[in-house]
Amino acid sequence: MTTHSDRLRTGKQKINNRHDGKNIQILNFNKKIFIKTNLWRTILFFLVATVLWSCSRDVKTPDVVHFVFTSDMKSLIHDNMKKLFFLKEIFKSIRSLCFVSGLLLFMDVYGQTDTISFLHITDTHLIFHLDLYHQGTVLRRNHFGKGITPFVNFLQTVPAATDSKMVVITGDVTDFYESDRHNGDMFALQIQQFARIPEVSQIPVFCTLGNHDVASYGWKNENWYSTQSNAGKARAEWIRNVPCFADGTWYSHIYKIGQTGYRFIFLDNAYTVPEREKMPYICYEQLHWLKDQLEQSPDEVKIVCMHIPFSKELISDPNRNNLYALLAQHQGVKLVLAGHRHENVINSFDGTGFIQVETAAFGYGVANWRLIKLTADKIIVSSAGTKQKELIIPIR
Repeated sequence: MTTHSDRLRTGKQKINNRHDGKNIQILNFNKKIFIKTNLWRTILFFLVATVLWSCSRDVKTPDVVHFVFTSDMKSLIHDNMKKLFFLKEIFKSIRSLCFVSGLLLFMDVYGQTDTISFLHITDTHLIFHLDLYHQGTVLRRNHFGKGITPFVNFLQTVPAATDSKMVVITGDVTDFYESDRHNGDMFALQIQQFARIPEVSQIPVFCTLGNHDVASYGWKNENWYSTQSNAGKARAEWIRNVPCFADGTWYSHIYKIGQTGYRFIFLDNAYTVPEREKMPYICYEQLHWLKDQLEQSPDEVKIVCMHIPFSKELISDPNRNNLYALLAQHQGVKLVLAGHRHENVINSFDGTGFIQVETAAFGYGVANWRLIKLTADKIIVSSAGTKQKELIIPIR
């Protein structure tokens, strides 16, 4: 049985692991002269990465090998098989690194701009193979079962049209983690299916978890219910299958424009039943990690991405929410991106240095996205579904 002290040690180890900087990518966007050799270096990299990617998928190591040769030949073949297995593991590792390293090199070559643009969407509520589930769930969630194609079309068109370098999805990526089938058995399929979709995107996709991403649907006595009782299993599936969660369900990345550093902090506030405080809620291990992130490099601009937003009612009594109290103490926090309420809303809070931007649910409309541009001295936020400016946040 796992004790409370064991969980604390695990949490501390997780926090310490996050301090080693391995989960942080620094992209320099200084103006520079375009050099032909950089272009060829980029082309060569992607050619090599493509070959390695193919090898990692195609190389097969036989389970049983029948040797009919001499002992020397057996030894030689055995050594070669070990080398083949070793190469296969290397190819798999390089394949997982292509996601980040390709972005780093691409930005290094084409970093002639002084702006980083990215897209914010939320509450996609994707459902894969809805027809496999209980008929009652099909009727209740039918609309979201039609969202796969619009989402894929978005990834293939809008980033290029807006010159965006990444997509940020702030939770409720899927409509549920698991749900029951016609025979009453629970069926978990959604996360593995979603993991394949970002492969169609030409730019990185970063996610946070929402309450639906760790939810289980079911039927009891002809009544539909939703629970988070298997949230631990759901988080393990997200970590195992989706690259942005490789180091855990909360993480950070750093980007740099000239002398201005932007630290993106992705939180996991998917749990909706806190015992002692109002939502949005994060566990104490995550709160400790967040405090460390905020205190690193005080000159950096912090952008916090999370699912459940702060409400005006919560702000009337900030002492009831540790997350809000912590963010309010740090003037480097300039922007909070959230979703959950399915509304296009922008709020500022007295006594803090940040503005909270909510975007309506993409699952209810393909125009529910925002373009956000980062420069050396300001953050520009568009109105939903357009490139038109709705908000400018000075950072100097």
